[in-house]
Amino acid sequence: MSAAKEPAAVPAPQPLQADFDPNSFVPKGFKSVRIARGDLNGDGLEDVVIVTMPDETDSEARFARRTLSIVVASPNGKFSLVSKNAMLAGCEVCGGSMGDGLADVSVSNGALTVANEGGIRARWSDVYTFKHEVALNDWVLVKYSSRVSSQIDQKWELIESTPEDFGVKRFAEIKQDDLPRATIP
Repeated sequence: MSAAKEPAAVPAPQPLQADFDPNSFVPKGFKSVRIARGDLNGDGLEDVVIVTMPDETDSEARFARRTLSIVVASPNGKFSLVSKNAMLAGCEVCGGSMGDGLADVSVSNGALTVANEGGIRARWSDVYTFKHEVALNDWVLVKYSSRVSSQIDQKWELIESTPEDFGVKRFAEIKQDDLPRATIP
């Protein structure tokens, strides 16, 4: 009987060049508030997701949704903005008593995950996971989960879905309200 082969390790992406300036991809009137790094398209190069929001000091800016921008590296050392979404990331105060509505933006194993959460009487979370689809040359939603739980009576609901449930949803087109959200029964 032969021993099972271990899966080949996925090499770490090449790190960003020292001269990469994420601010060169931030539009005038906006500021960068988060950056996530990792290989988003399977080419072995480190790409970047930049989260921006209006660069204003008035209280209204806190209610503006943030923009997620996918910036990919090319072998020649150049970077290109390839996709943008201004409707998915929660605002600075969208989390209610929990604070910031945008809980996480991360890149792991080629997947981009965006998590929003918040709550007052009920705590909620919506987690979106995107992967690069070579045939479409775009990032598409591959998993979505929505959870809500009552802090009063401990009731809860969880919805988990995949493209079999919602079809093809492209990163640039998806909105936070496009999919069903969990509600307390």
